[in-house]
Amino acid sequence: METKEIIEKRRSIRSFEKDQIEDSIIKDILYDGTMAPSAHHKQPWEFIVIKNELIKNKIASFLIEKDLRMGKESSSSHTARVIKEAPVCILVYNKYEEQPLMNTLSVGAAIQNMLLSATDHGLGSLWVGNVCKVEDEIQKLLGKNMRLMSAVLLGYVKEYPNKPERNLVDAITEWKI
Repeated sequence: METKEIIEKRRSIRSFEKDQIEDSIIKDILYDGTMAPSAHHKQPWEFIVIKNELIKNKIASFLIEKDLRMGKESSSSHTARVIKEAPVCILVYNKYEEQPLMNTLSVGAAIQNMLLSATDHGLGSLWVGNVCKVEDEIQKLLGKNMRLMSAVLLGYVKEYPNKPERNLVDAITEWKI
């Protein structure tokens, strides 16, 4: 696919087939993530690829339990269902404490590359921020001591959503010439 076609085709997928993804495809998606620009070339990202159903289900249960403690259902409970369904959950970490803004921007660029790469490989993806709500629980589960930034879910698409409405470029852009 051409770059513009990939950008326009990419969607946030919340319904995945159970088919497994070859490790070589996952590695290629991770590689594409590492090709993102990073502030001061620090490459602050680190990944944990989770295919294990028990671990994915435990992460999902952390999100559901958080909603129960709050006394109301939120997007976290919906995210939990998708985490359970997706064949792959990639946790994305920032391995440095200094310059948090620059590292956050760099990690975001890596995630965007991964999402576009997934689309190019014929996969669906979902960028999940809700995992940060249960960072402490995930850290204890996995024995990690880095800043959890997000997760990326991958799988073959079961339901492909329509193209969402977007703001018109002219409506959100100011030119100073």
